[in-house]
Amino acid sequence: MANFEGLESEVFVDSDFYGITPLYSGAEPSIDLKPNSIKSIVGVPGLGSHAFGTWKGRSGYKMWLRDFLPKDKSMKNSRILLYGYRLDLKDNSSHDSIHEHARRLLIELQHVRSEPKVLEAFFLKKTDRSFHLPLFWRRFGQKALADDALALNSEADQAIFRSCVGLLSFGVPNRGLNTAYLLSLVNTQLRTGPLLRLVTMEFATCSVPDEAFHDQISLDTDHSDIVKYNNQSDSTYITVLKRLRECVTQSSQPSIRKITDFTEDEKKCLQNLYQADYTTCQSDVTKNNPGTLQWVLQHENYRNWLYHDDGDDSQLLWISGNPGRGKTVLAKFLLESIEIYLTERGLNQKHHVLYFFDDKDIRRKSAMSLLKAFLHQLIILVPNLISHVMPHYLSQGDKLVQSWGTLWSIFCSATADRTSLDGVYLVVDALDECEESSRELLLKDSEQFFNLQSSTKNLDSTFLKVLATSRPYPNIETLLKPAFCIRLKTENNEEKHK
Repeated sequence: MANFEGLESEVFVDSDFYGITPLYSGAEPSIDLKPNSIKSIVGVPGLGSHAFGTWKGRSGYKMWLRDFLPKDKSMKNSRILLYGYRLDLKDNSSHDSIHEHARRLLIELQHVRSEPKVLEAFFLKKTDRSFHLPLFWRRFGQKALADDALALNSEADQAIFRSCVGLLSFGVPNRGLNTAYLLSLVNTQLRTGPLLRLVTMEFATCSVPDEAFHDQISLDTDHSDIVKYNNQSDSTYITVLKRLRECVTQSSQPSIRKITDFTEDEKKCLQNLYQADYTTCQSDVTKNNPGTLQWVLQHENYRNWLYHDDGDDSQLLWISGNPGRGKTVLAKFLLESIEIYLTERGLNQKHHVLYFFDDKDIRRKSAMSLLKAFLHQLIILVPNLISHVMPHYLSQGDKLVQSWGTLWSIFCSATADRTSLDGVYLVVDALDECEESSRELLLKDSEQFFNLQSSTKNLDSTFLKVLATSRPYPNIETLLKPAFCIRLKTENNEEKHK
């Protein structure tokens, strides 16, 4: 223990690092930070691991949370905290459960939020009380923390949970591990001999329902070295840093906007994109009889299209059939089924379904109308996306909606906005009734868009899936190049294709 002149608090020398230990604060005292502008990154070690040693490189004394991460520009307004807890795996008489340890972590985080002066003795800087928590930990009960936060009525617990914008789990056995191997390691305390696979890929992923494929990252290292980096050029560290930047950037985004808060220019811009009352368009379509059309939900091509990640070239499903085969009724049924699918899995906050049904108005039978309809629906669902349109609207005015190139560029950028979206489903009915020249333009640009996505394999991009119905015209199939196809023969008899 020591006293330093000018400090009201005492400073202790600690080698165990139990509880919260601040490693870095990037919030400068001279900066007037707004509420929620501070991002706190909290590192939590695995069971029986040392809070500091877990993150320390194998060679030298570098510990990346303290020595590497603060040097990244994206962390300039971030705080980096360490959390340690007592849990030896061998000769431990404690009866504490994972949930009890998670409870203590929540209490520590609440204390940091409610008493910012707790950290000032370490930071030597003024800090803001409100901060986001891009939490990450390894081999710790992440579900226990979430369950504890949601199960209790405490507003402080709920506030902690709502503040979490990201979670990086390093080899966490979410669905269990080989306990026989674990007991062998604990009893002998040896780290020599043949390698043992305690945690399989399946058990280290799938931490949440319908976990996105692009959020499952393969790292070329073992379970011990997965968070030990000797230098900033380490390829694994670069991968982790990229994901942390994404969390920090996401937490820096402005609060969700509302249509009622739009400026006059934004309201005029949105009105220019308006094509029809989409709810009425959908409700005007005849609803299928109860119990019918269930076959399509089990169709192999539909399931491949719905469940597979876009990396599997599953972006497009084409349903073709002659007139009178019920394509529009089927499109409405699948639209509603997709919405139910997203809602049941809790994905409907950042996954959205847009639709365009055959319109009898000849003025709305062009690809331009379809694009404007999608943009209008998207902004109604996610008002923040108006930011992708306004620069073009302010420079072009009402002429914006007459430029296919500009609208297409806006659509591509808006649907790729990962801060607001994780996925977009497009349902297009009666594509064959779209004016031919504009339809060809739409299909050619769509092909280039999907080819670019496939070639770049950008894991951070929003995925886009399209379900289109039309008559079985060869020229449409040629331009569409669907990954999956369902050909309607009769109302309840379908033919698989591809």
